[in-house]
Amino acid sequence: MGDEIIITGDARDGVDDEEFTTEERRIKKIDGTQITLDRALENSHAGAGKKYRCEVAKLLDPIDDQPPATIITWPKRGLPVKLGKDGTLKVRGTSTDDYEIAGVVVNGVEASDLDYNFTGWSVKLSGLKPGKLKITALATDKAGNREQTAHILMITIIE
Repeated sequence: MGDEIIITGDARDGVDDEEFTTEERRIKKIDGTQITLDRALENSHAGAGKKYRCEVAKLLDPIDDQPPATIITWPKRGLPVKLGKDGTLKVRGTSTDDYEIAGVVVNGVEASDLDYNFTGWSVKLSGLKPGKLKITALATDKAGNREQTAHILMITIIE
């Protein structure tokens, strides 16, 4: 039968207002407050396919009020790095959120989404010189929640 929804308690027949009570009824379809029974159950005057009205709980509309979280996975903390031939540094990381992430920004540069919902991201930083570099990564989700504490990584760029 596919997905099955089980209702309990009382329901009222929408056609002739007869009441019935049962511990459990299996239903095939819910359309608003209309229920179509998959089959008649023992000790029930209800027939399969007959429509009944009952209160169907409305699912909550979830609110995204939690900010995302980000981790820089490359370069590694404490490991000196060299710039690429083009003078850039590739930074990679991962982010997570309870809904959808709108974007990740690293040192003011937007990262590219490498996997679903920024579970993997990458960005190239340019204009860098040998010495200490502070890398800051911060995510924002589609509800506008901004990561409260950016992931900050101090690295040393060598020649």
